[in-house]
Amino acid sequence: MEHREACGGDGESGDGAGIMTQIPWNLSDKYRFKTCPQPGVGMIFLPCDPECRTAIKEMMEDVCECNKLGFLGWREVPVYNDALGPLAKAV
Repeated sequence: MEHREACGGDGESGDGAGIMTQIPWNLSDKYRFKTCPQPGVGMIFLPCDPECRTAIKEMMEDVCECNKLGFLGWREVPVYNDALGPLAKAV
């Protein structure tokens, strides 16, 4: 991401800004229905502590239920720590 000044001081670590894209609805047809043609998608950064993770996940599911929102599930995002630069590893 050097082209947008997103590299850290070590030349390897990024700034974590990410890239915004549209939701690829054609890849998620099994979640689309006539009554819900464009379901919501949320990204939540959870703590590493297992007890805190569980508590926050339960809270999020409860909030969805209280607001009559169907909750489909969680997806663990793969993490490749070998790709991190020295500054990112130091945090």
